[in-house]
Amino acid sequence: AFSTRSGPVAEELAARGWKGVASPNAETVRAVERQLGHGSSIVAVGGMCRYGYPQAVVLDPNGRKFGGHLVRLTCPHLCRHVDATESKGAVRALSARLLPKHLDALRAVNLRHATTRRALVRNETTERAIQRLGEEAFQHAAAAGIAGLSPSQTNDIKCLHAHVADVLLSRDNPIGDHAIAELGCNPTGNLVCHQHCSGKGPWTYYPAKNKHKLWRARDRRRDHNQRRRTSPE
Repeated sequence: AFSTRSGPVAEELAARGWKGVASPNAETVRAVERQLGHGSSIVAVGGMCRYGYPQAVVLDPNGRKFGGHLVRLTCPHLCRHVDATESKGAVRALSARLLPKHLDALRAVNLRHATTRRALVRNETTERAIQRLGEEAFQHAAAAGIAGLSPSQTNDIKCLHAHVADVLLSRDNPIGDHAIAELGCNPTGNLVCHQHCSGKGPWTYYPAKNKHKLWRARDRRRDHNQRRRTSPE
């Protein structure tokens, strides 16, 4: 099931530069659950679409495996278009085009993620993570920027989903702004995308990574069956 932190967390995030966030309520929590298809721990939502559904969330680092991403894009409409854009090599192309101009902005985004993660992590989470990862690995994970980027990794924007989520939540990420412009869609939604978020209607989104996993599993089964048919008795 989903869990949420109290309202003042969103206020704390806003003070740290997350200008597009709001505290989750029961309705937005249910919507995010339908969007993702599973539970998670969230501390804030942002980027409300034309239908009133959240498009991105800030995740609670205390409620999940430490070292994961701090933000997640949840809007099925945007995720679908980001999947298609990334499949065309947009991460590499945008890295080459944008980083020479926006390197300082990427460093600022990374710093915001690292300082926010450290501020949200409770003592018991720190102790548990150090026991599991070791002190050095924990410090590395705690200092990670957007999409897990290390502070020294400045030649790769890594993940458009993360940058789109970040600009929806912070309103301060030029790489995310450029990424949204690359999508070629209305970022507030289309005529049918609300069906996934409401659970009422046939339109739904399947993540590209999940599709690829299904395809690989299908191919493995096909190859296995082929070998069985052709192997000597």
